[in-house]
Amino acid sequence: MTESFKEYLHHYGNKLRQIFSDPGFQETEGEQRGIPREVLEGLAATKPSSVSIPEAYGGRGGKPAEILSLLETTSYESLPLSLLLGINGALFLEPVAKYGEERLKDEIFRPFLKNNSLGGLMITEPDYGTDALAMRTSWKRKDSDYKIVGKKTLGRIKRKGRLLADDCQGRKKCGRT
Repeated sequence: MTESFKEYLHHYGNKLRQIFSDPGFQETEGEQRGIPREVLEGLAATKPSSVSIPEAYGGRGGKPAEILSLLETTSYESLPLSLLLGINGALFLEPVAKYGEERLKDEIFRPFLKNNSLGGLMITEPDYGTDALAMRTSWKRKDSDYKIVGKKTLGRIKRKGRLLADDCQGRKKCGRT
């Protein structure tokens, strides 16, 4: 990227202030649940997800201090938007960068950079909700494959989800034993 992170953050903050100070937005704020599409579309050119994506895949590098600076800047204008971007980065893009299969990373990161996609992580079991420490899912090796043992409740945000992965990261048990 030719623009320094400091310059990027300044540009991003200005765009946020412009969007959230628009009289049209202020009149309709609170009338609908979630982040209005106009806000996400207005931020599209700034590509906030790029901050959580490694440079090797076209992102800004996935540096924790820069990710936190982006979230801090966002929080001044909108806590819900900051939460959304935090989930997108910390619970999806960063784990993919760290643990994802190399052959899939480009395919996963590309829509976040080109289409301004958002992602998240949902870990849940029917009897335990999102209490990650109470989950009982495990895996068994079967020949050269693995079989997940347990029940998972899977969902998508507003049915827009495209990619779903379940990974025990090579442990015999996932969750508390």
